[in-house]
Amino acid sequence: MLNIVRNKAIDHQRSISRRDKIQSSVEDVDVHDGGYEINTDTIGLQRELKSLDNDKRELIELSYILGYSHREIAERKNLPLGTVKTRIRAAIGELKKVFG
Repeated sequence: MLNIVRNKAIDHQRSISRRDKIQSSVEDVDVHDGGYEINTDTIGLQRELKSLDNDKRELIELSYILGYSHREIAERKNLPLGTVKTRIRAAIGELKKVFG
């Protein structure tokens, strides 16, 4: 039991460290009016993200661009974890169709 608790604590610290590194390395994020704008026009991602529903787009940005875990997103957005995972999976499916 001690090893399980120890490993959980290590995982938690690593996830915090990883998220902080990802957030600090995203240089092209401009914060304005409580939101953010990401300079991804060079690969056409910004246009494709705008084609998604606002809920799906925001979840993709939180997860893949800002580095939040699914559980953190669920807590932040006050949604069930399964809903977050399903919406992210659906959004990725839509983006796969676009990028082929």
